[in-house]
Amino acid sequence: MKHPEVPEKLLAALDRLLDSPLSDLAGEMQEPQALIEHDTPLEKVLSLLRDFDHLWVKESSGSGLPAGIVTRRDMLSSLMPPRSGYTDLRSTRQASVSRGTADCASCYIAHKQAPVCRKDDTVADLVRIAVRSGETVVAVADGDLFMGELGVEGLLKRLLVLAEGE
Repeated sequence: MKHPEVPEKLLAALDRLLDSPLSDLAGEMQEPQALIEHDTPLEKVLSLLRDFDHLWVKESSGSGLPAGIVTRRDMLSSLMPPRSGYTDLRSTRQASVSRGTADCASCYIAHKQAPVCRKDDTVADLVRIAVRSGETVVAVADGDLFMGELGVEGLLKRLLVLAEGE
């Protein structure tokens, strides 16, 4: 079965979107879902992840930028029983509730950095950082100020708006 071609107007819109500075997407940027301290207890992290897809963990140095991100996917991996027969490199390095190696938020960010872009970066830069980090949301910063987050939902929204205008 042959797949249909991607419509030209969508490709043109994607080119324009990828070249756009993040400052052009201020309308799609959102306030951080939840910003927690490094030492937030595990029970609080679990409770917050019921309501939020991800949690930004503050830098311990007091900078306004996030040091890391804890996601529902991280927590799901953390709940996997140690003798489940499934192991991957990520799960052996990561803090784990089931292995008793997690007690606070900082346990989950020890082996990964927060995906952060600068407001002057392009959407292409943001996409590269998101893909490299494996996250669907990226923090946007202006110097040491955490301006907000931009995720796949905002990118898709803008892409479709641009495509409709073609």
